[in-house]
Amino acid sequence: MAGLDPIAETTQAELLAGVDPSALVGRALRGPDATLEDALRLRSALARLLDPRGMGGFRVLAYARGMPPHTDLPGLRRLRR
Repeated sequence: MAGLDPIAETTQAELLAGVDPSALVGRALRGPDATLEDALRLRSALARLLDPRGMGGFRVLAYARGMPPHTDLPGLRRLRR
């Protein structure tokens, strides 16, 4: 495929789980302007993105060109071939 090499195939839910979404949410909600409404809205959005029957079930294909074999890609750590 146009000189690209496949490096991972997974679902959106697995990809997001690889970047530890709870840590991302925690950082977003520790700010001085964070509210309960923000927390609920963020939690709801994350649930939709991770739901394997919904958006979390979308297939994700990752390709690269000329990437050194041991490049660290946090979201793909568990999935690298």
